[in-house]
Amino acid sequence: MPSSDLERIFGPGGELSRAHPHYEPRPGQLEMARAVALSLEAGKHLLVEAGTGTGKTLAYLVPAVLSGLRVVVSTGTKTLQDQIIDGDIPFIRDKLGLRVSAAAMKGRDNYLCLRRFREFEQEPFFSNFEDEGPFSAVRTWSRKTEAGDRAEVPGLPDEAAFWRSINARGDTCTGTRCESYEDCFLTRLKRRASSAQIVVVNHHLFFADLVLRQDAYGRVLPDHDRVIFDEAHLLEEIATHYLGLSLSSFRIEELVSDAERVLLSSGPHGRSPRDGPAREVDLAAQGRGWGGRRGRKGSARRSGGDRGPARRLPQAQTARAEAERFFEIFRREGEGKERPWGGRGQWRRKGQWGRAGERPDTGGHAGTSQGRFRFRPAELQPELAVAYERLSAALDALVAATAPRSATSEEAVLIERRATEIMATLRGILSAEEADTVTWAEARGHGVFLGAAPVDVSRPLSEMLFERVEGAVLTSATLSVLDDFSFARQRLGVGEADELRISSPFDYER
Repeated sequence: MPSSDLERIFGPGGELSRAHPHYEPRPGQLEMARAVALSLEAGKHLLVEAGTGTGKTLAYLVPAVLSGLRVVVSTGTKTLQDQIIDGDIPFIRDKLGLRVSAAAMKGRDNYLCLRRFREFEQEPFFSNFEDEGPFSAVRTWSRKTEAGDRAEVPGLPDEAAFWRSINARGDTCTGTRCESYEDCFLTRLKRRASSAQIVVVNHHLFFADLVLRQDAYGRVLPDHDRVIFDEAHLLEEIATHYLGLSLSSFRIEELVSDAERVLLSSGPHGRSPRDGPAREVDLAAQGRGWGGRRGRKGSARRSGGDRGPARRLPQAQTARAEAERFFEIFRREGEGKERPWGGRGQWRRKGQWGRAGERPDTGGHAGTSQGRFRFRPAELQPELAVAYERLSAALDALVAATAPRSATSEEAVLIERRATEIMATLRGILSAEEADTVTWAEARGHGVFLGAAPVDVSRPLSEMLFERVEGAVLTSATLSVLDDFSFARQRLGVGEADELRISSPFDYER
């Protein structure tokens, strides 16, 4: 694109000055915009450290729009993502007069699943009294939302446990076989994104998509020409999570509960017209967590006459018991362990910078963390191997019992797929090579979390991302070390790239 176009927008007396009464031309912003434009046009990687106040968001968005290429803009937080799609893009379109189509995409857990919501609404289950109010707000919102994004629900707590029972998470999705596929918020979102020039995502979704593309299971994001990473100092930590493995005990409990629901809703244990109305069940009388720990006192609505602990089926009881036995090994191992990664589970590896990102598998459950500790699977044998085999056999038995009793084939397929994925993840964590992987555990609240993380992500990022995508732009206010980008390039595997450092226009010494 001609440099004069950028001068006309960012220069003194330019369109930005006329569009915003308080705008002050900043030479650094124009310099960055020129560098980004060149990177996008030539397909060459670029690292830009732009100090606070540079105006870097417009400095990369405007060249991206003018390029005519399809560009994915990836941010470190959903807050910045919302700011770009709700503030900056409309400003570029309405005030600068540039034609642009844009769509924002978040991780699928952020969106409402129409099928699961209908099922939950018919037979709601709340782990505490506090969830009933927020669910009422969600019910009202669900009737009018166009996007299905939970961020639209005012005051919806992040820790609302029921959301995991109604969101569009992948392990419960039936895809094109779903009766709500055409109306699905994710289906409609993907269609909008496929026709947009600028697709705004966050780093978590970008790397989830990157991993999916390697395994040929599909993709989340539309194909694109270029990618711009804002808050690029967070890339290593977030990539580490997605290039590794993680699993929580809550994920197994959810699988067992869903299988139990299928078993209880069909065959001799199922609900019939003679069953009584929905009734309240005191959760304080039930063991809701692993390790014999009870859940918080609250109420839950369950339909059917006697559907309490006495009606739980042997296969589900066995699966819960074996899962408890398996995860209790790590609770016991963690007692008294030194936790080099912090008392609240924040993990730092040597040479890493930036803040901790979200974990892929948190189970949607908040709780006080006792801190992560490293474990070596070989040191927990043979007890760990025996517990693993017993858990695997118990889940196999649960799946086998579910299949012939399932109300629909999709339910049986989903439960079997989820059980297979869970055991494959556990197997991957327990068989990780010590030379290049760190295996860790963490007890948080009623749950236990396990993971295996690569020590160095530079090689996979180089092969999966930077050698395949042309013109990746990485920008942040803190990307260099002592004015040198070598550390970031080495840790991320960027390879050959142009570099630019722009100081903040603010005079901090004054």
